[in-house]
Amino acid sequence: MPRRIFRFEAWRRRNIIGSLRHDDGRVTNDEEKMEEIVSSYFQQLFSSNGCGDTEHILARIERCVFEEENSKLIANYMEEEVLTALKEMDPMKASGEDAFSAIFFQHFWHIMRDEVTEYCLGILNKVLYCCCVDYYIWKSCDLLANALSAITSD
Repeated sequence: MPRRIFRFEAWRRRNIIGSLRHDDGRVTNDEEKMEEIVSSYFQQLFSSNGCGDTEHILARIERCVFEEENSKLIANYMEEEVLTALKEMDPMKASGEDAFSAIFFQHFWHIMRDEVTEYCLGILNKVLYCCCVDYYIWKSCDLLANALSAITSD
């Protein structure tokens, strides 16, 4: 046997784990049980048992957001804020490749205000999830189409 292969074989034999000890002290050399021991060890190592009491840590951190400011920061978004954001948008910018531009919503705001505001506030205030987007776009477009057909038929 060539020397290089012999060294590799000796190295490989030397680095084999022959047995492991359970938490209760029992020793096993069964591969399946050894896998369970290793898996359990790393799950415990990388899992959290909670934070415990952190007051002693937080007491040493200087407060920079006070109650009045915090109440404003955690308050729900309001309808006026949605309209303000819409007015501040560049009229020719769209939120995506197939999205309506801001001028569309600005121009037809009087027709779509309730549905768009309800949708935006639902997302911002964490009442709705984004899966409802198609419904609200469909609903807004349907209202717009009805309003436009009423205008043109007059």
